[in-house]
Amino acid sequence: MNEIFTDTIIVNADLEEVWEYFIELEENGSSWMNGISSLEKVTPGGVEEGTRYVFESRGKQLSTTITSYRPMDTVTLTSQQGNFRADYIYTFTRDENTTDMSLKANCEASGLMKIMSPLIKVAIKKSDGDQLKKFKNAFENNNGR
Repeated sequence: MNEIFTDTIIVNADLEEVWEYFIELEENGSSWMNGISSLEKVTPGGVEEGTRYVFESRGKQLSTTITSYRPMDTVTLTSQQGNFRADYIYTFTRDENTTDMSLKANCEASGLMKIMSPLIKVAIKKSDGDQLKKFKNAFENNNGR
């Protein structure tokens, strides 16, 4: 896996509140994920490893799957488009009355996508590099902070 970018932010709220807002991806994801108008959970049951979502981005219907899940600690969302895979690893850490949140975006390309990989990485960083800032703003606006 190749790193695309890493970002961190401090959210002025308890870990439980931040986690609950984050993990409600269907309700809240489109408010902080750039270019995504809606997310729909397509697997039955609760949110866990293996949960799959479909979403629309730039006129295309795509999907993402939770490939790693540790409640109130770490979630990895993985999207695969042909020979290009992107992992978004979100980490949450309690720090007294605040929550440290980090995002590490990684990718892996094979076949002809290897040639396009540098351009795709730049586009992803440009599109999603401010995702945590958008998350914090959406969370604070939604929770009256």
